Amino acid sequence: MTFELFNAESSFLANLATDFAAITSQEYAMKLMENEQMELFDQYPVGTGPFVYREFQRDRFIRYYSHPDYWEHQVNLDQLVFDITPNGTTRIVKLLTKECDVTPHPSATQLDVLRDRSDIDLQQQDNLNIGYWAFNTERVPFNDPIVRRALAHAINVDKIMQAVYYGQGVKATSMLPPISWAYEEQNNLPEYNPDQARELLAEAGYENGFEMSIWAMPVSRIYNPNARKMAELMQSDLREVGVKVRIVEYEWNTFLQRVDEHRHDSVLLGWAADTPDPDNFFSPLLSCAATFSGKNPANWCNPEFDFLLTQALATTDQDERKAFYVRAQQMIAEQLPLLPLAHGKRSQANDANIQGITLSPFGGISLAHASKMP
Repeated sequence: MTFELFNAESSFLANLATDFAAITSQEYAMKLMENEQMELFDQYPVGTGPFVYREFQRDRFIRYYSHPDYWEHQVNLDQLVFDITPNGTTRIVKLLTKECDVTPHPSATQLDVLRDRSDIDLQQQDNLNIGYWAFNTERVPFNDPIVRRALAHAINVDKIMQAVYYGQGVKATSMLPPISWAYEEQNNLPEYNPDQARELLAEAGYENGFEMSIWAMPVSRIYNPNARKMAELMQSDLREVGVKVRIVEYEWNTFLQRVDEHRHDSVLLGWAADTPDPDNFFSPLLSCAATFSGKNPANWCNPEFDFLLTQALATTDQDERKAFYVRAQQMIAEQLPLLPLAHGKRSQANDANIQGITLSPFGGISLAHASKMP
């Protein structure tokens, strides 16, 4: 197989390894296209994985059987069922009552209960993600880096770490998490200093403050377990420096659509990486291309920053790439189109009788090697 690229892209191999870059059957797709049945491509999937799709009941479950002709290794499970249970507390109850064997993303408040159970294995690890506060840099007064720095100085991130993450997060010192090979701590990120915030606001011409909105996403994510609570803490901090905050919430799909349309003043969002390549943090969130597509929540297009990303992708030398990404991290800390807040830790719990399940830094659970002891 040959791939022809229009430009140099050293992250290409990492992108090929993502979950969503799965290779599917061209023959099957073409046959469905001929019969005008393309919707069946999702409803009746064809693949070469360790399990074979068998049944789906909306909002209830997806059932798989083991693939008898799987090419790589013996599959230990005869049957695999994904129980669709949106409520986190209900998922934990099902785990504890042995109704299910594995559950992802237990909340921070549930972890102590799980740790105390000898019949439960709890796995945790640092994760490739970032929770952040993004400013709409095309809107006054957030187009002024001095104002953005003032607002950042007003926020007590340590309090957020205690009240929102409950020890299940790491305070961000860069856009990249410390486990990234391109990470470098940014010593010039604003620390909590209300006096400094007031001075900078006065320097920017806002000695009497102003009014603004913080959009809080309505869902819990590993990079931000409770955006509403975070916004309320920030609202209180900003009030102390004369900035009056209105918290805005919408249903999730509406929220994303309106953020893409850049209707916000500022927004609490985050990103969970698809690959370990540093470009996966920068290009999707802060490049000019992401701004034009509506996916850049800071609405920030900086040609110098874009050029650094292009240079980093043009070489396969990791040391050279890191030098470009270090400069990119420095630019974010200097210009503050967004304020990095925290990197959430990923957790996963399973019955102690289950073996062969490892915790992935990118999410998802691979059950290819799973087995259950009698």
